[in-house]
Amino acid sequence: MIYIIRPTCGDQTHRSPDAWAFTQPIAFRQAGEIKAAFGREAGDRRRAARRDRAEIRREWLLQIGCDGLIALSGGHQGDVGEALLNGNFALATERALAWADFFPGAFYLEVQRYGQPQQEYLVNQTADLAGETGLPLVATHPVQFMRRDDFQAHEARVCIAEGEILGNQRRIRKFTRDQYFKSSAEMAA
Repeated sequence: MIYIIRPTCGDQTHRSPDAWAFTQPIAFRQAGEIKAAFGREAGDRRRAARRDRAEIRREWLLQIGCDGLIALSGGHQGDVGEALLNGNFALATERALAWADFFPGAFYLEVQRYGQPQQEYLVNQTADLAGETGLPLVATHPVQFMRRDDFQAHEARVCIAEGEILGNQRRIRKFTRDQYFKSSAEMAA
């Protein structure tokens, strides 16, 4: 069984020098239950953190341990992808190797294809980084709704939540029609 560790509040990726955003990279627990200590420690720390973000600090990972966790780089939202998008391959390498040190044999560079700008550039750069560092590459998909036809309803919910108007041509569109739950065949295509 696989568990996803997710924050209970916020998804901001602003990081202090000694912390990582809680949502990126995502950490998974391999077979078994999430350590009670990890959950309790993360919950205590989230309550102590700022309300607009949740984070895991490096010292917490050192204190609690990362045994049995798998971490993904977070694609374009993670610090590795951020460095690649800024054209800083050396910094991306440094960050990826730092994550790999925290999660020995269990850190994966994450790529996604769902119709966002600069996506192919990032996929190619991440694949190059995987080749250079020997880190494994994994393809994931950021699902936001179940079926392709649910896109318009999802956009309406986003507009309601953000106080936007669906017909506003200038509003920022964070999601694409491709962010539905794809079959294995669709993911492999």
